[in-house]
Amino acid sequence: MMHFPNTVAFRLTFWYTFVVIILITIAFSASYLTLKKTLDQNMEYDLLEDIDEFRILYKNEGLDGIKREIEREMNLGEEHKFFFQLFDKNGTRIYSSDLTDWEYLPENPHIIKKVFSTRNYIFQTISTKGTEYKAKTIYDLISPDILLYTGESTEEIQDILTLLSNVFISMILIVIPISFVIGWLMARHAVKGIKEVSRIASEIEKGKLDQRVSVTTQGDEIALLVNTFNAMLDRIRILISEMKEMTDNIAHDLRSPLARIRVISELALSNEKTPKEYKSAASDTIEECDRLLQMINSTLDVAEVEADAFQQQKQKVNISQLIQDACELFEALAEQKNI
Repeated sequence: MMHFPNTVAFRLTFWYTFVVIILITIAFSASYLTLKKTLDQNMEYDLLEDIDEFRILYKNEGLDGIKREIEREMNLGEEHKFFFQLFDKNGTRIYSSDLTDWEYLPENPHIIKKVFSTRNYIFQTISTKGTEYKAKTIYDLISPDILLYTGESTEEIQDILTLLSNVFISMILIVIPISFVIGWLMARHAVKGIKEVSRIASEIEKGKLDQRVSVTTQGDEIALLVNTFNAMLDRIRILISEMKEMTDNIAHDLRSPLARIRVISELALSNEKTPKEYKSAASDTIEECDRLLQMINSTLDVAEVEADAFQQQKQKVNISQLIQDACELFEALAEQKNI
């Protein structure tokens, strides 16, 4: 089973080619039907003109003149394209051209009777066993007592329509690869920005956070995507930088409380102490742990505020207590710097 590439470029190319073929097919169908209708109408006009000519000829030269004209037409070597028959009021055939090429030519007595009664011509399209082409026929009066039944082969019309169909098939065979190539180039150009974003994303996945997608003039949609992607990368870079800075600050701030806890523990284990001294050491350790927890919570609160994830809750606070807590928080750092 054949598998086609499941890419945006291929789908765009496929739909472009498909739409081109559909439009060409619609244009061909409209042209084909219009041309066929026009050729059919022209053939009907020609048959009506023949009727008028035979009507005038009968008026001037009578039935013998009609027969001579029919024989002259047949002697032109195109008897396979035309036929002529004359009928009287009773539907009896009184004259006919050579019907060798019109084997089993159908005659419709009902139509003949109807034309004599209504005195209006009737067109009919027929098929005969003697030819592969259909024929356009007409029943009409050339005098009150004589009906002319004549027809013309649609061979020329069919040849023209067949030629048009062959041209269409040849054009489709040429247009399909051309439209596919054009569609492929257009699709490749359209998704070029998306492919560049994918490439940069792969580089970033490897740790290259300094990579950026260059903005090109490929359309507002691609430019918007590129700008949004670059803005996202800038935001990620800032967040990572802030996280690194926060980690460094936490490590620095935790060093002093942990050092004091270690000193308290070492002093408690170095010599025998009284229960009161052990209790004092434990109390100092708890106090340092509380200070450590307060420092961690404060750091996390700051991180939430910087990340716009902090949910503000208004409440009453004791400013004096806050100042005292701040002094205690930075007391160790002040002692180290002799402040």
